Amino acid sequence: MERVSRYLIISKGNKSNKILHSTKEDLLNSMVKSTQLKCQIDRIEIEHSSFKYKMKVVDTEAKPANKTFFILVLYLDSESDIEKFELLDNEIHNFIESYNDLEMFILEDAISQYYSKEAYELIHDS
Repeated sequence: MERVSRYLIISKGNKSNKILHSTKEDLLNSMVKSTQLKCQIDRIEIEHSSFKYKMKVVDTEAKPANKTFFILVLYLDSESDIEKFELLDNEIHNFIESYNDLEMFILEDAISQYYSKEAYELIHDS
């Protein structure tokens, strides 16, 4: 069963009011330079494991001039890869936290879904 983690990433102007991560390419390039992640067109690799992803810039009518909004979707295709997926999730969180101009909100969480299912089965199969 494919599970999905979905994040809203907000890039704000820095102290000089310059947006360092104004495009998808800026954000991905910065992620590759600052982490152990390798990003391809539609896959992110960490420690020889690869996960499908999609990223898009969100265009809104009421978008503030000094903010860019991104949606990042990560796909967990196989539950046997949950530990590497957790490592990927952690690496992305650490990357976001290392920049003052980036914020991230979790919209959907594949890891919580996985462990909720595991806990439910333990409780109800007993």
